[in-house]
Amino acid sequence: MSAKLPRVKLSGKFLIVALCLVTPFSAARAAETDAAVSVYGSLNTTSNTSSGLTQIPANSIGGMLEFRHIIRSMVGFEGTYSFNPANQEYSYPVACAGASCPLAPYAAGVSAVAHEITGDWVVTRKIKMLNAFALAGAGIIFNQPSKGIVYSYSLSATPAFQSAPAPTSSASSPAFVYGIGADWALSKRLGLRFQYRGNIHKSPALTTALSSTQVESTTYEPMFGAFYRF
Repeated sequence: MSAKLPRVKLSGKFLIVALCLVTPFSAARAAETDAAVSVYGSLNTTSNTSSGLTQIPANSIGGMLEFRHIIRSMVGFEGTYSFNPANQEYSYPVACAGASCPLAPYAAGVSAVAHEITGDWVVTRKIKMLNAFALAGAGIIFNQPSKGIVYSYSLSATPAFQSAPAPTSSASSPAFVYGIGADWALSKRLGLRFQYRGNIHKSPALTTALSSTQVESTTYEPMFGAFYRF
C-alpha cells in the first residue's frame, strides 16, 4: 500500500496547481445552475498485489449524472451519481503443486457494477466561451456483483483444473475524487463538458473464494458530456 502513496501525493499537488490556475482575478460572477450527463472511460493502469495475491480491475465505459451550482468563482458545489462495469480478477500462486495436494483455488473472476455518489467543491474561471474548472470531493462506491467463477487445481483431482460458481458479496468503500475540465457554451443554456477525473478508493472484496488485496487503487476517468443551464 505504501507504493501507492507517492502517486496520491502527486495527484494532490496537481489539483492544487489546477485550483490556482482557475482562481479568478476579477469581480464575482453571477450564480449558475446546470445539470449534465457524461460518458467516461474507467481506466485502471496497474494491478494491485498484496501478500502474493494479485487483483486486477477491468477497464470499462460508464455514465455520470451531475447537478452543479456555482455561486461565484471560488464557491461552487455539485452532486454526482455514476456507474460502470467493475469486473475484478483475483489470482494467487498455487502453494502446493504435488500429487497429494488438496484441490485449492488459485484464481477467481467476478462480474460487477460499481455505483458511486459524491459531493464535490468546484472552483471556476471564465475564459471567453470556455468555463474552466477544478474540483475535489468525496463520496462512496458501492460494488454490486452479479456472478463469479473460481478456478481450482490439484494433481490428485480429476480433472486437475476445475471451475465452479464463486460465492460473491457486495462491498462499499469511501472514495476521494479530484479533477479538472472545461465547459464550452453552445448557446445560453446548452453546452459541452470535457473533464478528467481521478478516483481513489480501496480495492473491493467481492468473493470469499480468494481474499481481496484491500489496497489503495486509483481509477482515471476521461469524460465527455453535455450540460443544460437553468
